[in-house]
Amino acid sequence: EAYEWYVRGRALCMQSPSGNKLARSCLIKAIALEPSFAAAHACLALTHYGAALNYGEAVDENRDLALAYARTAVSLDPNDPAAYWALGYVRFYEGQLDEAQTDWETALRIDPGNADIPAKLADWRVLDGEPHEATALVEKALRLNPCPPGWYYWNLGFAHYAAGRYAEAVAALHREELGRLPAKRI
Repeated sequence: EAYEWYVRGRALCMQSPSGNKLARSCLIKAIALEPSFAAAHACLALTHYGAALNYGEAVDENRDLALAYARTAVSLDPNDPAAYWALGYVRFYEGQLDEAQTDWETALRIDPGNADIPAKLADWRVLDGEPHEATALVEKALRLNPCPPGWYYWNLGFAHYAAGRYAEAVAALHREELGRLPAKRI
């Protein structure tokens, strides 16, 4: 039952403001049923950081909760790549780039086939001035996960845009999976 709540929450995580709130309630139910469920803690961290970063909710409170849930996930299961992925995500947006890289490298070492990790690393590579490398990372992620969440296409479009490949950016950002204003803005 805890896993079912986790899957529901994961599917809603950072898809929309209302979906993200619903994701949090699903993940809280999963954790209530199974307090040591590291992946549920990791996903809950993402919903809190997404609330602060994307949806205008209480920034300091959600950032603190995100970091706490991500650290809890890693402590509960140091072999769970999702835990390190989430901790790296939070640290990345907190400006702790070296720590984020270490977390993501750990996640990849644990699970080299995890598509979310190279997809997220692409965002960093764009910000680091390497949009061509970012494109390659998202394309790898898309090969690993042919039915990805919409944010993969956001990162792909962002990489193409940063590389000056505007037609490719439009194609990626026009995907139905995105349907969000930031994609349309770019």
